[in-house]
Amino acid sequence: MIKTIKIFGDKYILRKTFDILDYIGGVYGLDILDSNRNLLFHLDGENEDSVKSEIKWIIYRNTL
Repeated sequence: MIKTIKIFGDKYILRKTFDILDYIGGVYGLDILDSNRNLLFHLDGENEDSVKSEIKWIIYRNTL
């Protein structure tokens, strides 16, 4: 699944991933990409409601 969101006028792409782990089977996550499809960071879990606050905290905390 690929979804696009906007925060403060900037576009981010969310890509759902599934990581296979040896000790627990696997875990879903989200890759956060910029508008040029460059990977910015990865979030564990698939809670899309917390994505906006995480992006604001990680990317904009030093610039605001």
